[in-house]
Order: sequence, then C-alpha cells, then structure tokens
Amino acid sequence: MDLDSAEAFWQAVRFSRGRKLDFIPTQAVLYFLLNKKSLKINFIFNRALLDFEELKDSLGNFLKQIKGNKFSNKLSLECEKVVLEAARLSA
Repeated sequence: MDLDSAEAFWQAVRFSRGRKLDFIPTQAVLYFLLNKKSLKINFIFNRALLDFEELKDSLGNFLKQIKGNKFSNKLSLECEKVVLEAARLSA
C-alpha cells in the first residue's frame, strides 16, 4: 500500500468514526482515493471514458446519507475483499 492509499484508508476510518458507522465502507475509501487527484487514477478514468467528477459527486452524496449507531473499527465485507485481493496481486 502506498502513502496515498494509506492516507485514504485513514480518512475513511475517521469518517466512519465521525458517523458512528458499524464498519468502514468501501465507498468511503474510494471517495478519499479520488480526492487525491492522482495522475494514475485520472489516466484510468480517461482511458475507460468514465466521468471522474460525476462518480466523486455520487459517492459524496451517498456518504452524506449514511449514518450509524456505534463505531466499529472493522472493514465492510466488500472492503476486506478488495484489500485481500490487492495483497494477493502484489505478492
């Protein structure tokens, strides 16, 4: 995991703690990664003909709506799968 990814995960943890979510959602990690304005991410979006700003806005709107009851410092099942797959691919 590079520094930008680690920082995005930490921002997702802080976001989840502030919203008292039961888990750290994948959408929060992706949202904070998109906020990094990485050249690699921009390249991928341009090649795939995806609207970067539209996705970021949609994720932001989704994250504004979710609420929880008690913070739990654990990843959502989807987020856990993404992290494990990334670790597998990097090996």
